[in-house]
Amino acid sequence: MTDITFEEPKTLSKEERQKKEELAALAAEKHWSQTPDQLFKDALHGYSRPEIEQITGLIKAHHRFDRRVQLVLSIEEIYGNMLLAYGAENPEPAVRSPEGGRDYAIAWASALAAGKSYGSYPPRPFIRDLPCAVGNVSLDMGAIDDLTPVVDPANIVAAQQLAFITTVGDGLRVFAAGEALVQRWAAEAYDFGDEELSDFLYCRWRRNGDLTQTDRQVLTAGRFGFPVTGLPAGAVVNREFPGQFTRLITLIQQYYDNRHTFQPPSPPSRSAVNLAATQVRWNIQQHMSEATILKIKELRDRLDNELALLGHEKVIQKVAGGHPDGIWAVVRALLDGNGRPTPDVVALYQQAVARNTVFTWLTKVPGESDQTEFDNAVDAGELFRATALPSGNGAVRPEVLSAVGS
Repeated sequence: MTDITFEEPKTLSKEERQKKEELAALAAEKHWSQTPDQLFKDALHGYSRPEIEQITGLIKAHHRFDRRVQLVLSIEEIYGNMLLAYGAENPEPAVRSPEGGRDYAIAWASALAAGKSYGSYPPRPFIRDLPCAVGNVSLDMGAIDDLTPVVDPANIVAAQQLAFITTVGDGLRVFAAGEALVQRWAAEAYDFGDEELSDFLYCRWRRNGDLTQTDRQVLTAGRFGFPVTGLPAGAVVNREFPGQFTRLITLIQQYYDNRHTFQPPSPPSRSAVNLAATQVRWNIQQHMSEATILKIKELRDRLDNELALLGHEKVIQKVAGGHPDGIWAVVRALLDGNGRPTPDVVALYQQAVARNTVFTWLTKVPGESDQTEFDNAVDAGELFRATALPSGNGAVRPEVLSAVGS
């Protein structure tokens, strides 16, 4: 076997042997005379051996490369003619993609294996008539199950960062405390006796253009669906996300329950989790943009600076009397006089950590080489339940992102 052909599956069944005979008869027809080897030797449509090798390798690595597809493609004349048809439709080597050749060949091999549309082969006419020539127009349904959303993992990471920023920066009041400290220092309420710290505070006080609380609320509402009130006119709210994310966590928790009650989850259980995860991933993808990602990067830098400022040993000593709670003692000292109750730091922070774990799993394609990340996400789902926060009506409000930041 060469690296541009396919081996026949081993130990053919009776049905597979019959299929092989049908394929051999089909390959004997004159329009199936092209082999991959002839294709690059004749340089038809600009094919080269490396290109055919790449397409062949991608097919062999694809999840739909099963025995039926392998049997069809092991007939060299059939595989060669599929490549010929793909090259006819995409005659520029610099433009056509190996992935397109893979999908094209697998789709038609699947159709042949299922006994569909023998009369339409070769796969597509090399010279098309006008689009209005209806008799030459056909719908290829073979590749429908490959139309899964393509999600950029960087968008999931950006959402992960925004969720953490919202929890710690606004939910745990780090941004508000940092602003309060700067304003009080500028009003000469504190002297820290540290030139570097003073320079930083002065620059923070003089700086303009930071994203305001309203800006942050608009950013969060457009990604996570909260808050839904108090937004400027025209602000976009992603109303689908809370329900989709809650459903995902609920399914993860059910999976955890099945696993720890010694009842193995049925296959549809993992399939349902994967589907819910795919919906969440696609939702995030649709609500990310270049501008959004840059805003998130700016907010993460600001959060890191605020944490460093509030956690500075001289700030803790001067503002909170050196209290062992450190940064959280500083936050309380600066803000608890405004009538707002102190949030449950432990619960909110643990939820932020758990949510990070779930988002880390979501950077993977659900069900594809993600077992370790999935197992961690399942454990994180139980942590959501253990740290659930009470809502205003006394009922438990679990993992919905609006539990923080509202």
